[in-house]
Amino acid sequence: MLGQIRGVPVRDEEIEPRTRIILRHKGNVSGAQYAAAVEWIHALGRRLALFLQDYDLILTPTLARPPVPIGELDLRDDSLSLDELLESYHSYSPFTAPFNASGQPAMSVPLYWSTDGLPIGAHFVARFGGESTLLALAAQLERAQPWASRVPPVSARRRA
Repeated sequence: MLGQIRGVPVRDEEIEPRTRIILRHKGNVSGAQYAAAVEWIHALGRRLALFLQDYDLILTPTLARPPVPIGELDLRDDSLSLDELLESYHSYSPFTAPFNASGQPAMSVPLYWSTDGLPIGAHFVARFGGESTLLALAAQLERAQPWASRVPPVSARRRA
């Protein structure tokens, strides 16, 4: 689509390796397969909406392990298989994907810190339409355990 918009075909080197891997393995999906995948995601969202009717929030870790060094998840080539790519990313961050895909409102807040001074997120998921619950909780948590002034040793933010 980008190639059509700009009038010049997109070259492989313009696409990040992660996307090239996905396109190599899933780029020839039929319209029927694509529609079935979209319906599966929509059905997941409906099941989660029903489940969450009985709960105000779900709490999970944001990540399955402490933050990795900058660049560790930045692929430089597209030699991995799709299964290897998914294992790499999903083994690191398996908790957020179902809620991102289904459209559930969620937030990650840095309530804990590693011994190296890196933030460790707590991931909260609310029922559909529950953004106000998340925002109210974030305000309460930040008052109880302020994080705005905490800057990890490796950060894009500069100290004043």
